[in-house]
Amino acid sequence: MVIRYKIKLNKSEVEELQIIINKGSHTSQTFRAAYILLNCDEGEYSDKVTN
Repeated sequence: MVIRYKIKLNKSEVEELQIIINKGSHTSQTFRAAYILLNCDEGEYSDKVTN
């Protein structure tokens, strides 16, 4: 498997995605996208998220 893109989120982006995950007022697609972005993050604020 070839890695094509490296995702490096900054602190504010990570915080926004954490808010999406912790609130229940979003669609399942939004939750899924937030989890994927957080788990692919290779930046200094990365923290793997589990469901």
